[in-house]
Amino acid sequence: MSYGTSTEILAWQTLFEIASVVGTPLLLGVSTQNRVFGHFARILVDMNLSRHNFYEIMAEREQYVFNVKVVYECREQIPCSD
Repeated sequence: MSYGTSTEILAWQTLFEIASVVGTPLLLGVSTQNRVFGHFARILVDMNLSRHNFYEIMAEREQYVFNVKVVYECREQIPCSD
């Protein structure tokens, strides 16, 4: 993957920082890379299933705090440890 501007790199770093709360971020979805869906991001994350699953994360960027909703795909295949 190559990114054109430092703003794009910062955006990917921010997404990976937020995703790291859930697990280890591995890959951005194609739609996220191409910015097809403006307010949503799809990130492949390696998760430790014995840890607590978060459904909302509070993120802070440059004196701005916002909540990020977490949606797990294939959740029915993940054993519940909540």
